[in-house]
Amino acid sequence: MGRDGQRDQEAGGQAKQRGGVGAKGGPNRRSRPVQASGPVRFVRSKEQLELHFEGRFTQRDLEVVKGIPGREYSRSRKVWLLPFGEEALGTLQAAFGPRLVTDDGAALPLRQDQPAGRTASEMEAEIEGTLHRLSRVLRIRGYSPRTVKAYVDWSRRFLRFQAGRVDRLEILNGSHAEGFLEHLAIEKRLSANSRNLAASAMAFLFREILGRDEMAEVPRARGPKRLPVVLSHREVLLVLGHLEGKYFLIVVLMYSAGLRLEECLQLRIKDIDFGLRQILVRGGKGDKDRYVPLAKRAAALLRLQIREVEKQHARDLAEGHGWAQLPGALHGKDPQAGFELGWQFLSPASTITRDPVTSRTGRWRLHHTAVQRTVKAAVRASPVRKRASCHTFRHSFATEALRGGCDIRTLQRIMGHKDIRTTMIYLHVLEHSGLSIQSPLDRPDDPDAPGDGPDGFPWTSGLEDELDWDLARRQWRTGR
Repeated sequence: MGRDGQRDQEAGGQAKQRGGVGAKGGPNRRSRPVQASGPVRFVRSKEQLELHFEGRFTQRDLEVVKGIPGREYSRSRKVWLLPFGEEALGTLQAAFGPRLVTDDGAALPLRQDQPAGRTASEMEAEIEGTLHRLSRVLRIRGYSPRTVKAYVDWSRRFLRFQAGRVDRLEILNGSHAEGFLEHLAIEKRLSANSRNLAASAMAFLFREILGRDEMAEVPRARGPKRLPVVLSHREVLLVLGHLEGKYFLIVVLMYSAGLRLEECLQLRIKDIDFGLRQILVRGGKGDKDRYVPLAKRAAALLRLQIREVEKQHARDLAEGHGWAQLPGALHGKDPQAGFELGWQFLSPASTITRDPVTSRTGRWRLHHTAVQRTVKAAVRASPVRKRASCHTFRHSFATEALRGGCDIRTLQRIMGHKDIRTTMIYLHVLEHSGLSIQSPLDRPDDPDAPGDGPDGFPWTSGLEDELDWDLARRQWRTGR
């Protein structure tokens, strides 16, 4: 045996002692069972496909993804971004098969049992066409933009959840709706309110778009009976001490008149009636108008705000702007109404925006997310430890109104409740009943201050300096 053969025999013996022979990945390694690769999560985001490998994956998996034109890898999110198209969908389904799993409503479910003869792009086109008709019908019926968006979003999640189970949308029935609601309850663990909203959206879809009343027998979820979070009068003042400018005024209006946030942001200068001390809320929930009381202390702040808006509006007009978006077709009946001071929003945005209808530029109302972020930050900065939001000040108004002697029917009209049972939730703090209402912002005493005197403690006594109303108002003026 030559020197080379002897070296090969020694190497073979050493490899045999290690449990295999030859190069890396010898017979023993190849004979070991290979663990199954993990699932590949598939999500559609706008015009892209997001692909995420969960757990174990192979080199072949990476080669499949890298073979798709236009793919790129996001290191920050650790996902593959692929262009959305029929070719990419077919490649993924053929390569990964049942390993390809999706989130409901986020992308087309690609399943092995998808009926033959229907491509993913055809099903997607049918879904989008159905959603377009749904949105159009909702707008024609006069539903609010938020309702239109909620119904369309939930219908999209439902249709895409069922896309891999049916070959056409016309055969959807109540059993499919029940399966989707069960999925939301068990797998997604959504609240009863969210599931009922989804059920309402599907009911409208079946009845008005698909032409069937399939949701009549589908039961609605029964959620827990929860009481609203309510701030005491002193706690409201604590939060107000951490607000300034227009945010201070918005919270004062919600607390003094029981306004919803959207109703408060929709107010225009012409809606404030200082003579009758009332505020006209136009197009509230349910597209209903109503009057709410105008507190004396709120009136003083509103006069200051209107003067500031007037100055800003004059500057905008000088620069060629100053247009306020008008409701309906009023811009056609009165082309110059949008430039009038009375139509300007009481809480205008800080930027100039172009009206898509008239192409004129001006200031829209302040966006609700800016107010929500600011109020949450003020609650965290204050000593208040309750989970309060903008809507909490509306609850606090109703509670303090009942404590001040307002009867339940009057409170129902002021709050804009359709059903008296909605208003009766505030009776848990009712101490006595009366026939008149007084805004909690105008009460001469602090009902939560210590002492049982007949007149109580005025706001400027028994409290710390930062809770004094006059001081808070001065801080609001200096923070503008």
